[in-house]
Amino acid sequence: MMMRLWNKKLKLATLLSCTVGFIVVEGNESEVQKRQLLSIGGSSSIGQALNNILKDVPVIYLGPPSNGIPTKTVNQPVQIKPPVSVRIPSVADLFRSTRGKFGVAYSKAPDTPNRRIWRDGLDIKTDYTNNVPETGRVVKYTLHVSESTNLAPAGVNAPFMKVFNGQFPGPLIEANWGDEIEVLVINHLAVQGTSIHWHGFVQTDRNRFDGVNGVSQCPIPPNSQMLYKIRAERYGTTWYHSHTSVQYGDGLYGPIVIHGPTSADWDVDLGPLILGDAYDESQDELVKKFFKQGPQAASATLFNGRGVRSDSGNLRGSFYEITQKVKFKRGYRYLLRLINASVDQKFQVSLDNHTMTVVAFDFVPVEPYEVETALLSIGQRMDVVITATGVDDMSYWFRADTSDMATDRGTTCGDLNLSKEQSKAIVRYVQADSSDPTTQPHTYTPHCSDEINSDKVVPMVPLTLPAPAQDQIYKIAFKLVVNASGDINFLADNSSLFLDWSHPSLGFVYDRITEFPRPFNVYELKGEPTDTVLIVLQDTTGIPHPIHLHGHDMSIAALGTGTWDGNFDLDNPPRRDTVQMDAGGHLAMHFRLDNPGLWLFHCHIAFHVSSGFGAQFAEQAKDIDAGFDELEEQGAFRKLCAVWDKWKQYNSIVQIDSGV
Repeated sequence: MMMRLWNKKLKLATLLSCTVGFIVVEGNESEVQKRQLLSIGGSSSIGQALNNILKDVPVIYLGPPSNGIPTKTVNQPVQIKPPVSVRIPSVADLFRSTRGKFGVAYSKAPDTPNRRIWRDGLDIKTDYTNNVPETGRVVKYTLHVSESTNLAPAGVNAPFMKVFNGQFPGPLIEANWGDEIEVLVINHLAVQGTSIHWHGFVQTDRNRFDGVNGVSQCPIPPNSQMLYKIRAERYGTTWYHSHTSVQYGDGLYGPIVIHGPTSADWDVDLGPLILGDAYDESQDELVKKFFKQGPQAASATLFNGRGVRSDSGNLRGSFYEITQKVKFKRGYRYLLRLINASVDQKFQVSLDNHTMTVVAFDFVPVEPYEVETALLSIGQRMDVVITATGVDDMSYWFRADTSDMATDRGTTCGDLNLSKEQSKAIVRYVQADSSDPTTQPHTYTPHCSDEINSDKVVPMVPLTLPAPAQDQIYKIAFKLVVNASGDINFLADNSSLFLDWSHPSLGFVYDRITEFPRPFNVYELKGEPTDTVLIVLQDTTGIPHPIHLHGHDMSIAALGTGTWDGNFDLDNPPRRDTVQMDAGGHLAMHFRLDNPGLWLFHCHIAFHVSSGFGAQFAEQAKDIDAGFDELEEQGAFRKLCAVWDKWKQYNSIVQIDSGV
């Protein structure tokens, strides 16, 4: 019954897609020029409107090359012409900065010793949820996605890596609070499609640019491109990464800094420090093993793409120096932007003999408070200010421990035990020599609970949302099963997430189809834009999970171990977009229904979301794309899907996991 209904809806979606938004012509250019092009819109009012809008749009030729289709399509992918002609970059191009040139030094904060003050009357107390500066600037970047066979992040060659602009991690994207950001992503991979997610950006009225294939777009096929439009509505530190299957674990991630005020003063911005993990096989191979065997061990912790590993007792690689550009000088204050971009590690971070002042979690500035160590889970960011209280001729270890991090239930926090002696980087003072530090670590009690679960965490901008109505409280239980094929699956209310790259959820909304296939795990959030919802997640897997919500910062109304008791706190609770849910615990997410879209939420352990740990929220679907020309956006959406479908037709594309 369900399959029959689904087939009918696919036919309807296909029929509708033939009448809107793009010009697609079968055959190569020489063939098409021999015959007259027909109107794409027909005589319907929608068709006539589209013909008027698209009369000047260039034709996209989607046919195979004139010399025929290769017999080995995986190794010799057909060269399909992209929507806009793309010049394949040279090696020099890939290593050249692709940041646009602008008259305003957007990458610099105002020259003031009071970092709480921004500009134009804005400061750290400005309610950024309602007051975003209009800067009038558009900051432009280009990201080339390609394979790499010659990188060795931890001293051992990793020929399976994928990179942005020929470098790992990808180049820094930076802008000022309120800037518009445009990123052109060009896919040069041999066979795989890709999509790029801008982690933590709420993308108000810009659901199509969230960068999740199967949800907000089709994948960008090889030799094709997509222009993403992002607004810096929040400020702070975040990252971008592939949201196609497990690609980001092969190297497709990079840092983002949105400059704005800070809740504590600092003298030097050290920039982002991305923590990652290195593996000895591609993520495609590892996720297949995970399905059958469970967690797969990493070989090293990476600091901005560099790390150390042990092979038979011999150390390979080199320790990353955080202060390679700017050495510490006693008395100065240093802003360090921490990002966890790993596949499967939660890091306990610290700097020997120093404390850290926490000033922000994700995109949420907080009242400054001091810690010796702090937990940073996957997808999370934490901005800290470190006062240089050390000795000017010494060096100190910066640590990112993963081993021996246990909850009170006795389960591990990470899925492996990397040596503490390898999971560290170096901070040098101005007169220190080049020898390795000899400092000792802080003592701490291992734990696996989110840092925001503390009375010390107080958002700088208070936010107390109204309570949800009783019918706007949703409960979702996650569990772990082994299916009939012997594969590990995570289920949300007994359904494992599995998306269709060729039929993203957003396309259903465009086609006015109100029912989704069950594996899409779509929850319709009912209510007006002024209403709020409370989403209560309950874990029964016995594993801690970093939960990331797209499209919103969530107020953490309840977080803890065990079963939710029905109580929640709405009085300015901590907020962030990625929260560590305790093993066997619960998380209550509270947010306003003010951002139309289909928003994914998922565990950010890459293996877990690949195994189905995720779902979607359909929010104010009728108002999606309200900030743009609706027909233009739908046309661009369908155009990309048409190119993707044609690529699939001539290449062996197999979706081995949930799709994200």
